[in-house]
Amino acid sequence: MDIKKFFKEKFSIKNSEDNSRRIFCLFGIKFKIKKAEYYNLNQEVPKNSVLVVSHVLNYSGAPIVLLPLIEFLQKKGKNVTVLSMQGGELCEYLKQKNVKVLLINIFKQQKEFINFARKFDFVICNTMTTSPFVFLLNKFKIKHLWWLHESIHVEENIKKISKINGIDKPLDVLREEDEVYSVSQYAAESFIKKYAKNVNILPYGIWDNKDIYKSEDTEKFVITSISTNIDKRKAQDVLINALKLLPEEYKDKIQVDIIGMFEDEFAKNLYNAAATLPFVNFKGKVYFKDKSELYKNTNLFVCPSRDDPFPVVVSEAMSFSIPCIVSDKVGQAFLIKDGYNGFVIKNEDIEGLKNKIIWCVDNKEKLIEIGKNSRTIYENHASIETFEKNLENILRNKGIL
Repeated sequence: MDIKKFFKEKFSIKNSEDNSRRIFCLFGIKFKIKKAEYYNLNQEVPKNSVLVVSHVLNYSGAPIVLLPLIEFLQKKGKNVTVLSMQGGELCEYLKQKNVKVLLINIFKQQKEFINFARKFDFVICNTMTTSPFVFLLNKFKIKHLWWLHESIHVEENIKKISKINGIDKPLDVLREEDEVYSVSQYAAESFIKKYAKNVNILPYGIWDNKDIYKSEDTEKFVITSISTNIDKRKAQDVLINALKLLPEEYKDKIQVDIIGMFEDEFAKNLYNAAATLPFVNFKGKVYFKDKSELYKNTNLFVCPSRDDPFPVVVSEAMSFSIPCIVSDKVGQAFLIKDGYNGFVIKNEDIEGLKNKIIWCVDNKEKLIEIGKNSRTIYENHASIETFEKNLENILRNKGIL
């Protein structure tokens, strides 16, 4: 079999050169890797080894939740290697934790990947973007687990690309997979179950913040909204428009911190739209290690996303006992009882968000109790203990532990 030809026919991905960098596209996402960063996969692998595949190794949500998974595997005596299509800040962190990190261009190195993957006891692929790897693992009957963090926005992107070039192979990979794991019920119901035969739920786990207490003596009522990027899907425009509707006396009482990188016209337009709101602070990118300071001084967390499978920042806020307002297109909305352990608004409901904010400012004492109740969601669904228990059951059933 000509693997490269077969692979190209399935995915129809174009490669191009840009000076010292290779550029390749997948579902509309561009990846750039310096040529010097390619690694030779023709190397020995020790016994009891697991390969973890990621599309990128930065501080965004999907790569971050791999850290507790890797830590768990190491506790169980497994040697872990991480293979990624693009590097990032997590590379050095992982190396310090005795994790081998390798980069790959899967559109050039199919044979190398197959031979390398066969040396491991098991392979774990993280996110829909690793579907080319899953395709090869299925084709060559290599044991693996596919953990998906995406919902309807990815399906829409794939279909948009399909109209352009006539392919929807990532969805074919989903159809062919015997079993997949989704990070939330929302992601499973809105997208994955349309294509996959057997979908199980595996929420991630994040480290606990029970020893870090939120300040209750802030001069202003602090509202925080965090995401990797400021973009349409994260719906920061819904928050800005709700803030504009607030009565003047409430605008004087609050401080709003919006965290996220500015990378497109949407973000620039949003910044300009907020120019009349002096209490709104755009803080740009905040590193993982610095986020705890933001949470400690937050009275209310807002995540109005138009589509968000199970955002890490909401679970982090809940671990700090911070009450959260989320849209009904956010994964945690399935777990919130409105007014008891958080608040849920309808997608793009600007008026509804405005009213929730007013209630929260007026009921600061009740809000503290709601925040404490929200921590129970973290403990039952996103704590390290719950995640490790769920993951251990899965891997034992697969004969990996």
